[in-house]
Amino acid sequence: MSFSCAYAGKVKKGFEALAVYDYFKAKNSFSKGMKYNPSPSGFGLATVYARTDNPFHSLDSADRYIRLSRDSWELAKERKKLKWAVYGWTINGIDSLQQIISSGFFLRAKEIHTVDAYQEFITHHGNSLELDRAIHLRDSLAFFNAVKENSSSAYKSFLNRYPKSSYASLARDSFYDSQFEEITKNKTLASYVEFLELNPNSPLVGNAEDRIFEIVTQPNTKEAYEAFLNKYAKNRNRFKAWKSLYGVYLATEYSASKMREFLAEYKGIPEKMIVEINHELTYVDSVFLPIMNGKYGFMSPNGIEEINGFDNVSFFSEGLVVVQMGDNFGVINKKGQEVIPFEYDAISDFHNGLAVVEQNGKMGMVHRNGRFLFDVEFNDLGIFSEGLVYGQLEEKYGYYDETGRLRIPASFDDAFDFSGGIAKVEVAGLQALIDIYGTYVVPPVYERLDVFSDSLYIFEENGKKGLTNYLGKAIVEAEYDEIGKLSNGLAVASLDGEIVYIDDHGEVAFRIGLQTFPNYLLKGEFVDGTAIAFQDEVYGRINTSGEIITEFDYDNLGLGTSVIPFEQEELWGVMSLSNKILISPEYYSLEIIDDRYILAENDSAVGVLDLDGNTILPFVFEGVTHLSGNFFAVRNEKGVGLYRNGEVRSELNYDEVSVFQEDFILLSKSGVISYFDLIKDEMIIVKSESGD
Repeated sequence: MSFSCAYAGKVKKGFEALAVYDYFKAKNSFSKGMKYNPSPSGFGLATVYARTDNPFHSLDSADRYIRLSRDSWELAKERKKLKWAVYGWTINGIDSLQQIISSGFFLRAKEIHTVDAYQEFITHHGNSLELDRAIHLRDSLAFFNAVKENSSSAYKSFLNRYPKSSYASLARDSFYDSQFEEITKNKTLASYVEFLELNPNSPLVGNAEDRIFEIVTQPNTKEAYEAFLNKYAKNRNRFKAWKSLYGVYLATEYSASKMREFLAEYKGIPEKMIVEINHELTYVDSVFLPIMNGKYGFMSPNGIEEINGFDNVSFFSEGLVVVQMGDNFGVINKKGQEVIPFEYDAISDFHNGLAVVEQNGKMGMVHRNGRFLFDVEFNDLGIFSEGLVYGQLEEKYGYYDETGRLRIPASFDDAFDFSGGIAKVEVAGLQALIDIYGTYVVPPVYERLDVFSDSLYIFEENGKKGLTNYLGKAIVEAEYDEIGKLSNGLAVASLDGEIVYIDDHGEVAFRIGLQTFPNYLLKGEFVDGTAIAFQDEVYGRINTSGEIITEFDYDNLGLGTSVIPFEQEELWGVMSLSNKILISPEYYSLEIIDDRYILAENDSAVGVLDLDGNTILPFVFEGVTHLSGNFFAVRNEKGVGLYRNGEVRSELNYDEVSVFQEDFILLSKSGVISYFDLIKDEMIIVKSESGD
């Protein structure tokens, strides 16, 4: 027998002993087998040392032998690999055991829980499944230590040691922030100037320049902007200062003469701004029409493209328009000049010189000149109604006036706009009504509240509705399923499928066995003394006395003020207010438009009739939409076009035809926008640069 065979027998005996937990014999056999079979023997010894149920347990020894087994695996003969694979000695078995051993070292490092302990694990166990976790724990501890010190030197030391850490970006930001704070801790103008002198390459240079701009120009006066422009020639806010100066200059008078006066008074105005002001002088009172010509922009009514290059645009309001570039929104004026910078997630249209802006989930309100009435710090912010606006800074809502002063303390869980001197608010899940002084008109005692009349309010309790007075006392108990709006002195109300009408005191005016029906709150409301009603599965009309003025003979009735659409046997016709049949029921659908036209559909197409049943638009279209006056958008299989007075005014190949403001019709085809001038009765298209 050869020595190699003998030592091979030791390996087998070692695995057999290991199988019955005879660790003394297994250790002895594997130790003797190391000479000629180091890989399987090392695997066996690593197993003995890795297990915790024997006196030989040692992670260090287990680690040494499993590494030896892994390193000598390739030297082992294939027949031996096949022979001893049954005992778990495979490359996967070695790797699995090595991971188990590494996990033990990781647990040891976690028990010690120091930067050095994790670093030692990382250095010696680079293939461990816990490596990333160990790196994260090491870096988090190291970064936490830097945070505790919170100095630029501590963060710089962290970055030098762990430049590839997942905390590197945060540490770098913290380094620059600490550096900035350490130098500018006094928040003085001199400290920001010093920071710029010492750290010209810091990413926070702009912050320092911004603070210098804010401090110097804080009074928002002509003199403050002039002082800034004279002293800080390299500040990145110089153009902004010129624009702000221009805005202040025009604050009391927005006119062409004031613009010319500004140009004459100041020297050194940036050339770009001079061009913009001259452009503004030309178009102060012009109408600008949105266009899509590669990018979104605007053209004048003569078809000349004036502004372009945006990803989306709104409509001009008070001489300003919200536009989008990439993911950000800003505001420009008619000369294309930026009024509000492109750094917001959303901006509302301007209303009375103010717009709401949103950034990172917070809201603020900005004047047209760029100054903020409310900083971007509100969780919710409304728009002004009757001189007040609701705002939520933390958890509670309050109301602010037009100077930015808190007028009604923030004590509400929710708040709504003022209307008629009253606003709805919510307190602890209950709704209330307040006046402009914050005094309760109706205290918070009900789940829901709405105005019913000058002295009564609709309240909801347990899913039912009633009427209360200003003291919160129920005048009509909560017994109705719905209570509609007062109209012609009456309001429709429903109770278990029955409709009744109540007066402005909440008393039942009449109850004649009417039933609820789809959209009864709208169609059952009195208009010009009449309302649609439903009884015994058919429709009719009643007056404010509950008298029948149109018999209950119809499958359905539509809304109308001069004529009434009606349905019989699934076809629609039109009758007069005196129930005279004007158009026999022969259409699948009818819609009354502007009390002048009837949009109707027959079995094959859509057309338009006048109130006498005469054809205005022939029944040859797939769809018709009323636009303005006698203009209609018509659609067939080719596309959409413009129709007027029995005449097609454009090709029927557009994707969209819709009203724009009062005097224009917008037509869009393949992203290209053109207009029809309703006053001049002519098409407007964007002219090319050559003027063609």
